[in-house]
This record gives sequence, structure tokens and C-alpha cells, in this order.
Amino acid sequence: MVHMVYWIQLILGATVGMLILSRLTLWAFKRLGDTVGRVLVAHAVALGAAAVGSAYASTVGTGASPNFLGAVILFGIPTVFWVVVDLLGVRGRRAKASISN
Repeated sequence: MVHMVYWIQLILGATVGMLILSRLTLWAFKRLGDTVGRVLVAHAVALGAAAVGSAYASTVGTGASPNFLGAVILFGIPTVFWVVVDLLGVRGRRAKASISN
């Protein structure tokens, strides 16, 4: 049971962390407009930053090599969720704009 709680906390932490990091990267790339490309680029940058940071942070003081694949898997699942949410938002805003015109 302890391991289950650990994994739930890990996934929830990664989900909230990716939400915050993806909002920051979406804000940084806002000059690209409200496009699918902006969403994909911003989330790719956020995933890369989280994976590299996490992989190196997990090796501090151990002398072990960074586990990039594990970090990409850990943060990739929440990233896919937030990409879908943001793409649905872009689609909804486009549909609303076409109706009002």
C-alpha cells in the first residue's frame, strides 16, 4: 500500500508541475498566436525542461548517470493530458470565433 501512495503522489506532483511549467511556456510563446503549433512547441519545451531537470536532480550526490527515459515517461503522461486539454481549448476558441463572425 505504501508503494501505491508513493506512485499516486508522484503522478499528481508531475501533473501539477507540468501544468505550471506548461502555462509558463505557453505564456513565453504567446507571440506565436493561438495555434496548434504554439501548443505543441510550448509543451515540448516544458517536457524537455522537466525531464532534463528531473533526470539530473535525481543523481545529485549519488554519482549515478541521469535516467532521461524514466523522467520522460514520468512527465510525458501528464504532458499528453495537458496537450489534449489545450488543443481542445484552441479548437473551441476557433469554433466560437467562426460562429461570431
